[in-house]
Amino acid sequence: MTDELSFVEEIRRSPDDLIPRLIYADYLEDCGNPQGEFIRVQCELSEMPPGTSGRSDLLNRERELLDQYGDEWLQPVRDLGAEGVSIHSFERGLLERVRISAADFLNNGSQLCSIAPALCSLQLRHILDLGSDVLRIALPEQISMLDLSANGLTADWLDRHSGALASDHVTSVSLQFNRLGGPSSSVSLFSSACWPALKAISLGGNQLVAENLSFPADPGGGFNSLRNLDLRQNPFGDSGFERLFSQYRLPGQLRHLNVSGCRISSIRPLVNCDQLPNLKELVIRQNRLRVEEWNELSSRQQALLDQLDLLDTRNNQGELPTRGI
Repeated sequence: MTDELSFVEEIRRSPDDLIPRLIYADYLEDCGNPQGEFIRVQCELSEMPPGTSGRSDLLNRERELLDQYGDEWLQPVRDLGAEGVSIHSFERGLLERVRISAADFLNNGSQLCSIAPALCSLQLRHILDLGSDVLRIALPEQISMLDLSANGLTADWLDRHSGALASDHVTSVSLQFNRLGGPSSSVSLFSSACWPALKAISLGGNQLVAENLSFPADPGGGFNSLRNLDLRQNPFGDSGFERLFSQYRLPGQLRHLNVSGCRISSIRPLVNCDQLPNLKELVIRQNRLRVEEWNELSSRQQALLDQLDLLDTRNNQGELPTRGI
């Protein structure tokens, strides 16, 4: 294994750790590669709050390096099909997020990951264009966040193809703005065979109601590890919101729940249940909650809300309590 490859592998294993990046920066600087200095500059900036002495000098140097080399560093990933990357896409000196068509990723994914060692977030576009070839996609281990938003995906497509995107390393999945939901549609997303390490799932902007969700009868795998559930902009209504808590067993480790814009007029189903002892963040904006009902909550129900670190009730009917915003 070459020195460079060993540094790259260490970045892949610890994408949030600055030390492997700084060691890689040393190696690149020793080789006369200016990206080494750039990695160092952005890593230092990530640790410096605004107003810190010396920050403005680093920002000026960052700008100089990007103006001189940014497009040169980006050209290889653009040639492989990466969309929308610009000199503002670098994070701590390297690319961490890429949007690309599913066809280009199928053909070039391995090469893309080899030249972008910190790449961990992948947004796949036009995935339906692949047809059955989607079954040939294999997610590299370094990909931990998978974004399948706005692809026109249906529950039936997920049932037939989500196994192709299965990964032990994916912790976050976004399925926003697809075609999930509708009559006789069941969306099962917590199969331990697909994403056993799943911690966050975003389902906003679909047509989901409670009847569409299928939670496992024997929870395990990705279901039990779930910490973040985003259901915003789905037409649950009051009956669906109540069913969510009365007929399903939600993951007990859930810490963040977003039900903004779900046509909800009562928070009682949530404060009456005891399924979410670890809930710390509730976003319930743009609904139909009323001050009158809120004021009628019992002291026990209020206590459940008081334990939240973040409570976002903006854009309801009247001025409701908020916290942590």
